[in-house]
Amino acid sequence: MDSGTANLKEKIRLAREAVAKEEEPYKTEAFKIILTKLIELESSENKKPEKGKSISKKSIIKTKNDSDKWYQSGSTVEKILKLIDSGFFVENHTLADIIKKLKSYDYHFKQSELTLPLRTIVRHGDLVKTKDLPDGKRSKYWTYVKPKE
Repeated sequence: MDSGTANLKEKIRLAREAVAKEEEPYKTEAFKIILTKLIELESSENKKPEKGKSISKKSIIKTKNDSDKWYQSGSTVEKILKLIDSGFFVENHTLADIIKKLKSYDYHFKQSELTLPLRTIVRHGDLVKTKDLPDGKRSKYWTYVKPKE
């Protein structure tokens, strides 16, 4: 077994340990996210910095508390974050609901154009993706809601 395979197996083991106490469907989603982050972290750490510059973990992973924005100004992510700040995601909303709300601000998106930005926001922790509704029922479609604090 080469070192790359051993390294990947170690990441899989770490991700499995991290989600061991979770229940489905969250367990599978959390596993995917954690494994992806572990792989991304390694690949960004393996990139050589420009001459005279060093890379710190802080520069790789930005959190909500950082003064630097973790998204680009004017991006789709920023538009969705403005909806979060406005209180739109206090209730569960489907992709169709989000598209309709963005249209009211004259932003016109297809579903396929929102899935990646929404995934980024979910991974950042600003939204939760779920099919569970507050009334205990299960939605046919994925919904997005602001996490309970």
